Amino acid sequence: VFAEEFPQVNVLNYAPGPVETDMLATVAQTTIDEELRKETDDMRSHSKQLTTEQTVSRLIGLLRDQKYKSGDHVDYYDDI
Repeated sequence: VFAEEFPQVNVLNYAPGPVETDMLATVAQTTIDEELRKETDDMRSHSKQLTTEQTVSRLIGLLRDQKYKSGDHVDYYDDI
């Protein structure tokens, strides 16, 4: 809606992917949702989580190249 109401503003909804943060570590260790804890543990034990540098580099590239339409949602893993 914002992108339509203000076409002069470049709007991007960016999903950074699973980033290795204190929050991710806490979820892996303490969440009561057994399935979520297992998935998070598995991801971390196989080093599938992203670093902040990886996701920020992707965001900078998206903003630089602007291959998305203002108002789009782009996930780290999207191929655009």
